[in-house]
Amino acid sequence: MTEKKINAGFTLFEMIVVVTIIGLIMTIVLPNYIEARNKARANICASNQKIIYTAATTYMIIEDTSLETLGHKERLDELVNKRYLKGDKWTECPSSMDGSYDDYTLEFEGGILADIECDIDPAGHKWP
Repeated sequence: MTEKKINAGFTLFEMIVVVTIIGLIMTIVLPNYIEARNKARANICASNQKIIYTAATTYMIIEDTSLETLGHKERLDELVNKRYLKGDKWTECPSSMDGSYDDYTLEFEGGILADIECDIDPAGHKWP
């Protein structure tokens, strides 16, 4: 009578090959994933800046007053409180981790709203 040998597992060599393949795939995929995530955050931030710019311009036309006289955080709070921005999610950069909801600076030139700048990454999160 011959005994049947039962193969009940993987060999060490098979495990090393699988771990090596997974490692190679991760070294290719992970940097691309991180880059895509950062680009998506920059695009969302630029979109937020456009929304804030439109809301601030609309506010200054309808209210017939400038936001320039208010402080940094008060400008964004005024837009939210007067419902020119629906909720404060627009005032937080997606790259921010502090939850302060005041990540944008409204910049004025001669009393006219000139730019909205991201305080988290001013160089990387620019809008045209």
